[in-house]
Amino acid sequence: MSEIDNQPSCPVCSRTRLEVGLCLICEKRICQMLDDLYDFWDAAHGQLQPARGAGGRSSEMSIGINVAALSFIGGHDILRLLHSWEAWIRQERKLTPPAFIPKPESLAKEIANAIDFAKAHLLWSVNQHPAQSALALGWK
Repeated sequence: MSEIDNQPSCPVCSRTRLEVGLCLICEKRICQMLDDLYDFWDAAHGQLQPARGAGGRSSEMSIGINVAALSFIGGHDILRLLHSWEAWIRQERKLTPPAFIPKPESLAKEIANAIDFAKAHLLWSVNQHPAQSALALGWK
C-alpha cells in the first residue's frame, strides 16, 4: 500500500488531501451555493412585475404580479429546505431542537441564520453522506 492510499480525501470530490476535511474548492463551492440562495431570494424582490407575453393573446387575466417571484420571496421553499437540513443536523448531533430556538425578527434574518448554520456544520454534514451531498449539488 502506497502512502497516497493512506492520505485522506475530500468527502465530496475525493481529491487527495493532506488533512481530513473538504478540499478548498468544494468548501468554497458549497458555501457559494448556500450564499446564492440568499442572494437569489433577495434579488427576487425586484422581479415582481409580470413577464410580458410574446405578442400572443391569452384568455387569462393578469393579476399584475409575477406569482413565481412572489412565492419565492415568501421564503417557504428555501426555509423548508434549510430547516429540514438544520433539523437533521440538530437531531443527529444532539443539539438544541429547532423548537427551542427563538424565531428571528425577520424573514431575511431567518434565511441568513439557516444558511450560516448549514455552513457552520458543512464538514460534518458531508462526512455523514458524501455521496448524497455530491449528488444533491449535481457534481457527479
